[in-house]
Amino acid sequence: MKTTYPNLYEFFAGYFHPDWPEESLTATGVVERYLSEFPRDEVREASRELRNLLINAPVEDDLSRIVNQLGSYYNPQADGLTYRGWLLQVCALLEGEPMS
Repeated sequence: MKTTYPNLYEFFAGYFHPDWPEESLTATGVVERYLSEFPRDEVREASRELRNLLINAPVEDDLSRIVNQLGSYYNPQADGLTYRGWLLQVCALLEGEPMS
């Protein structure tokens, strides 16, 4: 997975590691920290990879498995979200859209 989605691997493994709650109170805060620390070109690539992931893994269980394989320790279900719903929110943030 990390060769298919290298920017997402860097994002998930680097920012949603096991201790992510110690660095930010919310998952949105983690994404905002990533946005403040990474060059815009890399953020765009991560967004492109995330869009591809959402297209290529239409089943919720597949999204969950792949995101976990990419190093994420965040469970969106703890915040009442599906993986797809959360990933769409992340995509919006990466693309500079305000959260609804």
